[in-house]
Amino acid sequence: SYLMAGRSKSNDGDVSEHYEGAIVADDFWVIKFKETCTPLAYYADEDTYGDNYNYIYSCYDTSGYVLMSGDCNDNKPYIYSGAVETLNGLDDDCDGIADEGVPKVENEFGFYIYPNPAQTALNVYNHTGAALTYTIFALSGKKLFTVKSQQIITTLPLTNLASGMYILQIQTATNCFTQQFIKE
Repeated sequence: SYLMAGRSKSNDGDVSEHYEGAIVADDFWVIKFKETCTPLAYYADEDTYGDNYNYIYSCYDTSGYVLMSGDCNDNKPYIYSGAVETLNGLDDDCDGIADEGVPKVENEFGFYIYPNPAQTALNVYNHTGAALTYTIFALSGKKLFTVKSQQIITTLPLTNLASGMYILQIQTATNCFTQQFIKE
């Protein structure tokens, strides 16, 4: 069996902290667990993968904690051990290296587009942070859609496009760049 002891503030055993002006005292408590168990490490969690450095041992599932660790940034749900690395300047897969293995297509302005070929979305990495206009054209020259963004990474949705080759035009305040890409 296991013993657990603790202390809480209360008014006559009420630990809900709703004392309504009553005199508050320390309550000391001891709990004896009759069943045996092997305590497991539970990791504090905000996004399904637990924080490697914030954990407790418990015999039971605990709200706000999970059994799976491996998260090096618990505030971003797409960052965890084993995640797919994307070109964003972050260590998405928690291996200590940012953006490794991500294919890049660079142009003379320093923009990167990925993945190419793409399936559901095309990402544009804009290291300048400048306001840009992204326009996707069919090879026939027909304008399909335009997105304006000042984000470092802009995701252009491709779900409404048929498989084939397209042209991405990136317009800055002073220049225009075009890059072909494939939609699978």
